[in-house]
Amino acid sequence: MLQIFTGKPIFKRTAILALSAVVLAACSTPPPKQTTQTKAAYKTVQTPTVRSLSEGTASFHRVQRRMMPIISRTCRQAQRTTTNLSCNFNVKVVPNFGRGADARMGLDRNGKPLITFNNAMLQATQNDDELAMVLAHEASHQIAQHIQKRKTAVVAAASANARKAQATGGDVKQAAKVGAVAAAVVYSQAFELQADKIATQMILRGGYAPRTALNLLDRLPENSNRLSLHPTHPARIQLVEKITRDFLNAEANGRVLPIQF
Repeated sequence: MLQIFTGKPIFKRTAILALSAVVLAACSTPPPKQTTQTKAAYKTVQTPTVRSLSEGTASFHRVQRRMMPIISRTCRQAQRTTTNLSCNFNVKVVPNFGRGADARMGLDRNGKPLITFNNAMLQATQNDDELAMVLAHEASHQIAQHIQKRKTAVVAAASANARKAQATGGDVKQAAKVGAVAAAVVYSQAFELQADKIATQMILRGGYAPRTALNLLDRLPENSNRLSLHPTHPARIQLVEKITRDFLNAEANGRVLPIQF
């Protein structure tokens, strides 16, 4: 549990409660409400006919072998200017547990970076380019320390709103939750673009095609949670295309651009 605040206990409790109410794993794709429209969209990523699990697993192992050395080198580069950054990645594949296609970055019980893919995500990706982008994107959240930064921002916003509500006689718990959600949305969208930026540079070094990888976005359901926590598809595509152009132009002139965080 985070121990950040030194004020009255009520602010710490309400801030932590608000934090727990916010979904910090912004890259996951939780099932939307099953309207006719979203059911059709969601079926695309859930159906095993996209590709077999054996195909997805083989692709995962190929991508992991090629990308993890690049991810580790990039992380160690970030360590030069960042404190308390762990580059000891653990990557796992887990059962679906009733969820749709899902990949996320977190920390294990020992505080080490943990990237998890579920089987549905292995099947939802259609090629190594897409899977490489997902892996690099999740690793980029760790490299940029988004977990810690998001927690700090969310708890600070929740605490500030709780204090204001108490001073004016408002609902402290509701105010804390509103502050936490607002902060999560603002920071999540910025963090997603930064993760795309770092991931694009890494998969280019791995020989993958970032623009091809983004085709996965068109097959993910646009439920309200994704729309609030992720930038629009055009914004992400524009960023990836620019980074790709810069990288290829430099390569054509015999240069390799340094990783930009």
